[in-house]
Amino acid sequence: MDAQICRSTREIEADVNKEQSLFRRIQTLFRFLCEHLHKEELELRKLKSNSDHRTLAKGVFGFTNSVINKCTKGHVTKKDTLYFQTSLQLPKDTEVNKTFMELLQESIMSETSIRAWCNSCNTYVPMTQRRIVSSLPAVLAINCNIKNLRQLRFFASQATEAPWLKTKIFLKTDKAKGNVLASEAPGEEGDDQSKWVEYDLTAMISMVVDERGKNDFVDPDTSTDSITDTDAHFITHVRVHPAYDGSDVSAEGEEGEPRWVLFNDFCVTPTDVKDAMQMFGHKKVPCMLFYSRRGAQQGAAAKGLRPTPDLSRDGFHSLCAERPLTYGRQLKNTFTSLNPKTETPGSGGGMKVVGIDCEFVALSKTEKQLHPDGSETILKNARLVLARVSVVRGEGPSKNVCFIDDYVRAVEPVYDYLTRYSGLVEGDLDVGRSKHHLTTLKKTYMKLRYLVDQGCHFVGHGLKNDFKMINITVPADQIIDTVELFRLSHQRKISLRFLAAYLLKKDIQGVTHDSIEDANIALELYDVYCELKEAGTLKQKLQELYRWGRENKWDLEKLSKGS
Repeated sequence: MDAQICRSTREIEADVNKEQSLFRRIQTLFRFLCEHLHKEELELRKLKSNSDHRTLAKGVFGFTNSVINKCTKGHVTKKDTLYFQTSLQLPKDTEVNKTFMELLQESIMSETSIRAWCNSCNTYVPMTQRRIVSSLPAVLAINCNIKNLRQLRFFASQATEAPWLKTKIFLKTDKAKGNVLASEAPGEEGDDQSKWVEYDLTAMISMVVDERGKNDFVDPDTSTDSITDTDAHFITHVRVHPAYDGSDVSAEGEEGEPRWVLFNDFCVTPTDVKDAMQMFGHKKVPCMLFYSRRGAQQGAAAKGLRPTPDLSRDGFHSLCAERPLTYGRQLKNTFTSLNPKTETPGSGGGMKVVGIDCEFVALSKTEKQLHPDGSETILKNARLVLARVSVVRGEGPSKNVCFIDDYVRAVEPVYDYLTRYSGLVEGDLDVGRSKHHLTTLKKTYMKLRYLVDQGCHFVGHGLKNDFKMINITVPADQIIDTVELFRLSHQRKISLRFLAAYLLKKDIQGVTHDSIEDANIALELYDVYCELKEAGTLKQKLQELYRWGRENKWDLEKLSKGS
């Protein structure tokens, strides 16, 4: 028997790149993450890739299958393969009346016909491939594998009908026969019920068709995808872990049922299992289902789920002191790292306030549609990625001195450096040519994550959008956004350049933006805000500012002339 194997990184990445369908990408991404995490942990422990060692990914989602291939001449090969998910084999003929349990059982023990290489025949031949499951995972991940509208109707049960999709399932393995049994109940009378494993539906990832999208995501006859990335987005329903009891979103629902939450982009909303199971016609398409083994999470619940910082204090200072990717080249000195002995970020007696500004570059252009009347519709926004982050001291004797100025290495070709707005030019993000402190996105993210976890208050302009682009969640009480500080209710937002000119008498962003300058200007504006609020003249100053702006059409040239 061949040793247990996991696919190579190159094979995994090839699968991700070739899957252009949004619906299938999420399934490929999940497999990629699990296989990559498993491989990385083995490498960290200096174990071979075919090792039988239990990793975190394998312990949660992994289950071993014996894949038996038999060619037409009777030659048999057997190989143990680690899987992290199973695909539901929905029938092409939807007139076939099969229950969810029947399809799940058939899918786990799938038998398919393939054409593959036979070492004995020394050629490609038709083969029968059969999977035999020898173990069950702690969390069973299922690809719904819906290819057309007809198959979606399996999931879209009527309100008066019992739901086809089940929230509770029971699985049992027969190692002697290599079978897996699936049932809604733990066996019949006389059966050894202790061998049945109970699973509960704990999460569902779905694709939701936007109102402006097409009415059908596939052609029912050709099974061809017709939804584009602009037509749909993902949502996730998650059953809240019991360890979160006591929080607003994790309280028990009606009749003691566990509460569910809906993750829809940055919006997290309490919901229930009925909403998770509802398909809303064909506007909601289930992509992946996650069933957790009953009792598998009791250990975590007993210990409690406490947030663990990504970095220790020493780890943060060590990360900040690491050599950049451009080490060995003469670099522009734009920042001074924190002194580990005298400067500690955070609310626990250290530096509580920091200024921050971020710059982005575009990896793709904005796709627009031109109408006969001359108007335009944006079909797809430009894809922006983080390119530079500057964080400056907001307190202490070195106030306004930058301590993080990371340029983030570009891992994809840059379509537009957006120099007018970012201050970045070609070569700034290139390891071979950059004259800046170039690092990786992961390391920059970890630094910011540490500052957030330590309770730092971030002062900046337009931070809500910046943090969303970085994909980092910052508590609202740790964000001090000068866009909102200097804004009257229901009035337009004011640019940083205008605020600097009107309140600080400073001309900034003349040719390009500089993130260190912008972060410092935001800190100075925050100081002005505190002074005006303490004097009780904030509202009066804002009214004066808006009145001048309207009368002069927000013309900065008039402001610079003192009119």
